[in-house]
Amino acid sequence: MITPAMKKGLEVGAVVDVGVYPKDPNGYYLLPNDLDIDGKDLCDAQRERWIWSVGRRLDGQIIASVKTDLYQCKNIECLWLR
Repeated sequence: MITPAMKKGLEVGAVVDVGVYPKDPNGYYLLPNDLDIDGKDLCDAQRERWIWSVGRRLDGQIIASVKTDLYQCKNIECLWLR
């Protein structure tokens, strides 16, 4: 892993790797509803990409994005923004 902050954060539990979860056809990570992200950063460690926004769709599915596109998005409740 090249990104030192990501590596260290993963080692100490300050960063959650969401890259282990499946993606939908639009490239959003499909997260479990009980995933604890409070006070943590999120990333896809394999691809070394930071997650920038997390939101809940109208159907209740929690999704994460490598962009800020889930912030102020119609039909998405923004839950987390980096």
